[in-house]
Amino acid sequence: MSSALSSLLVGLVVLAFFLYRQMAVRPVRQGRLTLPLVIVIIGLVDLRTAHGHLPAPALMVLAASLAVGVVLAGLRAYTVRLWLRDGQMVRQGTWLTIALWLVAMGLHLGSDAVIARVAPGAGALAEYSVLLYMGVVLAVQQLVVQYRAGQMAEQTA
Repeated sequence: MSSALSSLLVGLVVLAFFLYRQMAVRPVRQGRLTLPLVIVIIGLVDLRTAHGHLPAPALMVLAASLAVGVVLAGLRAYTVRLWLRDGQMVRQGTWLTIALWLVAMGLHLGSDAVIARVAPGAGALAEYSVLLYMGVVLAVQQLVVQYRAGQMAEQTA
């Protein structure tokens, strides 16, 4: 199995895990970003191991993909339901949350085709960068959900 394919499979497993967790009712934990940071670090190592030096056009497309992902993550955070349950703020994603995750991942993987055109030597960069992408956008979504939960808690206090 090629390393690009194994990287993509790991990304899909992580995505399935994220989607499952999005739909679960869970407490909102303020200031906790351990999982996204670990995923970003693994993604950076994966990307660096696969590509070493990346051409500027490939990096620009990757940066654009991350920027679009960050915007979609911010929007996705507003599709997450928040409420107080037994004095604790809890969260649960909606089907719109899932749809936005899938759109964002499709756009990121589509950036691979753009990278192949602008920097043929970069190969399947989007496949290798999927964990980096997922970690960054998950962190943004969590930060916005935590902000919303803090605002709701202040209003109910």
